[in-house]
Amino acid sequence: MQTTMGLYPELWATLDALADDLCHGRWVALGGGGYNPWTVTRYWTGLWGTLSGRAIPEALPQAARAICDGLRCELIDDEDVLPRWHTTLADPPNEGPVRDEVRMLRDQALRQAEPGLWSATMSPRRVACAG
Repeated sequence: MQTTMGLYPELWATLDALADDLCHGRWVALGGGGYNPWTVTRYWTGLWGTLSGRAIPEALPQAARAICDGLRCELIDDEDVLPRWHTTLADPPNEGPVRDEVRMLRDQALRQAEPGLWSATMSPRRVACAG
């Protein structure tokens, strides 16, 4: 998807609100892929924290940093491991143009959604793509 971890807290909160509105607060989170162990660790930690009502800290506590420091991946060279993967769950925004295929998928999803669903649970900023 070429997104940063900064996207996910808002996404999780939105999904949680939808689950409250549509499924009596119940939902199932499934994962697949996950070839970057730092991303997988940070993603699932952030998701679990959000689901359990915890705030996402700006900086990881030392025990969490130690776990991230111990991760290794044959697919990622040491010099390509970003320092923030060891210190935070959230990344800075990934600024840049929105790809046409992402814009198309957004538009398709919004056309198929129930008319009042998105406006009731999401601000226009959340469904709009810049660019």
